[in-house]
Amino acid sequence: MKIASLIATAGLSVVLLSCGSTRKVVTDQSAPPGTTGNAQSLVRITSDPVPEFHPRISPDGKRMVFHIRDDNKKLEERWSIMMMNLGQPGRIPLVGSYTSTPNWYPDSKTIVYSYLKPSKSVIAKSMADGAAGINYISPNAMGDDDDVPSVSADGKKILFNTKFGGTWQVATMEMNGMNSTILTEGYNPRWHPKGDRVIYTKMVGKFEQIFEYNLATGQSTQLTTGDYNSSNPTYSADGKYIAFGSTRDNQNEHLFVMEAEGSQVTQLTQGNSRNGMPCFAPNGDIYFCSNSGSKTERLNWTTSDIWKLTPTLNR
Repeated sequence: MKIASLIATAGLSVVLLSCGSTRKVVTDQSAPPGTTGNAQSLVRITSDPVPEFHPRISPDGKRMVFHIRDDNKKLEERWSIMMMNLGQPGRIPLVGSYTSTPNWYPDSKTIVYSYLKPSKSVIAKSMADGAAGINYISPNAMGDDDDVPSVSADGKKILFNTKFGGTWQVATMEMNGMNSTILTEGYNPRWHPKGDRVIYTKMVGKFEQIFEYNLATGQSTQLTTGDYNSSNPTYSADGKYIAFGSTRDNQNEHLFVMEAEGSQVTQLTQGNSRNGMPCFAPNGDIYFCSNSGSKTERLNWTTSDIWKLTPTLNR
């Protein structure tokens, strides 16, 4: 049950090989992801032995949270949350085992995440400074895999995905964990900066596609099409652009950016590495995960480091 949630954490189209193994994978640190002419200023952010996923930049642009997978441990215990002060060396263990998919409150001082240790994962929060105790937002899970939470810009609601009868659903709840509401079928949701829309991923036939849900009308609009996967969408801070991962480049996942209504799709990365799980920083930079230099298959997340690039967009 929770394994499905963990796979979703790294993208539902992922096949995780040797996840429970202690086998070490050698990564060529000199091999950066390939970029197109639409991206510049590529920078490696992490280079640790364990794979890192799900980068999220604080609203003030000063810090990054992400989760790691320690394959010397088993199942949900492998996952824990780290923090980095951007521009400074080192990383800070923030919350221990059984925690994943962190995101920031608007105050840049608190994080929300999925806590995997209960019989059904629940949404929890911790302070980014000082004691990092685990505080349940709701003592009970809404569905089978409450996961990938984010807080609206006004700090009034939490967006997340959960599962009922084997089907992923996008849902919201109040900050005290009350009044949970299912919005639509889908997963990996993100708020629009204005809080009036939600972007998410949903299976259409055999492929993942990106949709936008309008909270005022209750209507969803499909933004991507094609016989390839498009997933893990995220809005820019001004809401004008959407970054996402897609296999439209010869079935290898790469980073793309499109305008918020789904037009003007622009490719940012290329080559043999897998690049995905993007997150916009407030200044327009995009942080993402890459298995560049991995000695494993190109679509495998056995290794993953976090990188940053600057897209060249017409603003």
